[in-house]
Amino acid sequence: MYVELLDGSLLISKDFTSEVVQVDKRMVAMVSTEEVDTDGDVMHAGKTKDGQGWLLDTFNRNPIITWSHDRHSRPNIGSADVRAKVGKSDSGRRGLFLDPFAFDMPDPFAAEIAGKYERKVLKQTSVGAVALKWDKRMDGDVMAGREYFEQRLIEVACVNVGANQQTEVVMKSMLGAHGLAAKAQGGGDNEVADLKREIADLRADYEKDMRDLFNVVKRFGDENSDGQAAVAVVKSAATKAASDLEAAALAILLRLRQCGTAN
Repeated sequence: MYVELLDGSLLISKDFTSEVVQVDKRMVAMVSTEEVDTDGDVMHAGKTKDGQGWLLDTFNRNPIITWSHDRHSRPNIGSADVRAKVGKSDSGRRGLFLDPFAFDMPDPFAAEIAGKYERKVLKQTSVGAVALKWDKRMDGDVMAGREYFEQRLIEVACVNVGANQQTEVVMKSMLGAHGLAAKAQGGGDNEVADLKREIADLRADYEKDMRDLFNVVKRFGDENSDGQAAVAVVKSAATKAASDLEAAALAILLRLRQCGTAN
């Protein structure tokens, strides 16, 4: 999925299998490429006739490296020395680099993450950006993806596994950093599918509860052992069940909004 903002720009993040290498005593990471990804998208790193490529001033003034885009509950784990730049890898791939790819080593968690990249235990990163200039990539009459010509880097996140191994447009916690999106589109996100199943399960549970309650009336007649009207008991229970269902549905809707698939 992607999130379209009020001004027409796109709030995106993309996961990449990174090239992390040791240069002298520092790590350098290639965190984005210009190759066609699994969404059919292309992100231009440098200047073209249609845009400036990566805009890095905002990031380089305040470099932010997060764990899984968590900007709220965990502080920045990157070093103040981190800088983003556009260049080419030793293999000739053009893209976006962090040089140095450095962490706040006095922070035990940041040091742990740095060690995992050094040992090749972690191999992926995710770039969060606001795409300012882009166009559709067409395959005949069918939209094959998007071509991004100018995008402003917001953060780089360390991740275990990208949503699509190579790349997937995902935007969850980033929404909180930029305000509620005016419009969002879903794209088969697994979390959305899980939430839809939860809604279906809630409906099924509610309907079963109602059947069970009214079966009590049929079986025991109009009064229960305490002399209460069974119909009144059932109505009271039904009202509570309906209230619980509504509260659960609202919670699910909130989660949908937070993962950027509803407005």
